[in-house]
Amino acid sequence: MSEVMQSSYAKSFTRMALIPTLWALLWALCFLNAPRSAQGGVEDAEPMERIVARVGSYPILISELASQVQIIAMQSGFKSNDTLEILKFQQEVLQQLVNEKLFLIAAQQDTTLRVTEDEVREALDRQIDQISSRFATEQGFLDAVAEEGMTLSELRRKFYSEIENRLLKDQFISRKLSSINVSRQEVSDFYKKYSDSIPDQPAGIRLAHILLEFTSSEQTSDSAKQIALEVRKKAVAGESFDALALEYSAPPAGDLGFVRREEVTDAFGNAAFALQAGDISGLVRTKVGYHVLKCLERDGDSIRVSQIFFPLSAAHSDTLRIWKLAQKLKDSLDNGASFAELAKEYSNDDDTRRTEGRLGWYAYLDLPPEFQGFISPETAVGSIIGPLQSLFGLHLVKALEKQEESKISLENHYDEIREFARRRKTDRLIEEWVEQRKKDTYVEIRSINDF
Repeated sequence: MSEVMQSSYAKSFTRMALIPTLWALLWALCFLNAPRSAQGGVEDAEPMERIVARVGSYPILISELASQVQIIAMQSGFKSNDTLEILKFQQEVLQQLVNEKLFLIAAQQDTTLRVTEDEVREALDRQIDQISSRFATEQGFLDAVAEEGMTLSELRRKFYSEIENRLLKDQFISRKLSSINVSRQEVSDFYKKYSDSIPDQPAGIRLAHILLEFTSSEQTSDSAKQIALEVRKKAVAGESFDALALEYSAPPAGDLGFVRREEVTDAFGNAAFALQAGDISGLVRTKVGYHVLKCLERDGDSIRVSQIFFPLSAAHSDTLRIWKLAQKLKDSLDNGASFAELAKEYSNDDDTRRTEGRLGWYAYLDLPPEFQGFISPETAVGSIIGPLQSLFGLHLVKALEKQEESKISLENHYDEIREFARRRKTDRLIEEWVEQRKKDTYVEIRSINDF
């Protein structure tokens, strides 16, 4: 099924339960801009915080509802100035949160499900990378975290249980839904009943890209490494670690508090947890830069650590280098070089590099902002566009295929309509399951009229 059609259907036909990882990313972005009172649990909530629902032992705070309302409004394009419409929308979102908790409770009670620590850590790393990629620089992300009064390890600790629960819940949902199929008769019946509600397939374009990130050169990295080594020598020689962190370190600097191994990257954790109280590490290289670590104290499986951090950010010369590379690749492509081969060799997008750079289908109105104005219905198939700059770096984009707006018909779009019918059947089964779980689980939903 074309991704353009999926997008249109999702917006106009149904609001699916928030299962995919996009929920976690957008919640995280809202979290970084949320008031402090929205970040704590029930125990540390400020007096103005209140509970709008309870599901079993889980409370749903008004701050959680506020964040989720913002997220789903962004996803669905909901906009309204009508008080009753807004209230109805808020109530629908609250019901989705209740349903999410019901799924989580059921998943926790299923003893056949298991999420390993490695799976959580891997998902957590992806989560942090996704969040940080929304900032112009890695340092900008770290500054945003610091402005919220947190360290990176505290942010990881904040998300650890969220991600663990999501993975467990996803396992449960996938298992329940994997066996749902629809017969040919069900597809036909669905089309007869909902043909007026299924949107036309919008005009769109299928794209591939080569992403070139603004990364630091070996020379820039070596320069940061030399400075880090000199500062480490001073620390080992007895100079105050705190004073050196204050003078030389980028944030987060100094005392990071207690961390657990699963809350940090492998390189950081391997170095930190090899230390005893008072020890200073060697130079530690991670994706974001160089670290000099000092163990302040150990407590069971946790360690209190201080750091002096030297971030790796692209210098002006590095930016020029990436622009020159992008133009060189563009010239090669214009002269007939294989886009797929260059994507495999040069693209920094791990997800699309494996598929020759393919991004998928986009309706023209849904193109990323950086692509709008450069790609349109007049763009010829085979065209190479770019380099285009975004927060992620520079993009070279190829137009692979175009599709005109068309009316959905059972004869020409059977597979797509079958997927719509399967989703509808899934929705109905989920609703039935939720109603049954409500009978077996304590659920209290309070008024949100004054939200």
